[in-house]
Amino acid sequence: MGRGLQILGQAGYRTEVTDPLWLAKAFAGPYFIDLIFSSGNGIGTVDEHWRRRAPTALVLDREALIVPAEEMIWQKAFIQERERFDGADIHHLIRCKGAQLDWEHLLARFGDRHWEVLLVHLITFRFSFPARRIRSPSG
Repeated sequence: MGRGLQILGQAGYRTEVTDPLWLAKAFAGPYFIDLIFSSGNGIGTVDEHWRRRAPTALVLDREALIVPAEEMIWQKAFIQERERFDGADIHHLIRCKGAQLDWEHLLARFGDRHWEVLLVHLITFRFSFPARRIRSPSG
């Protein structure tokens, strides 16, 4: 995040760290860019695992890292505040990408301390899409 803010600042953007746990911003007139580097509670950080697994693609004529579905699920799983809940995003990712997800990696991301958070999202997926099975590589 620090290097990104430095580059944007040198390019003339006004920058700020909005929340030191997860969010910085860069402003140009009425426009702004969010630099999200963690989940709001600081658990789901953008780290080397995230970077190593991220494919690249051209975005606005620039090569950019694209968030892997497993990392998006891991980060969004912890967004469960009163004013924001990203469970629906997780349900749609599972619905569309379930068979391609690296479930072992996803379980490892949640680890021994937070595996129940993933379990809750899998259970609520069943209620959101009762006619759909959770698509995993085995079925």
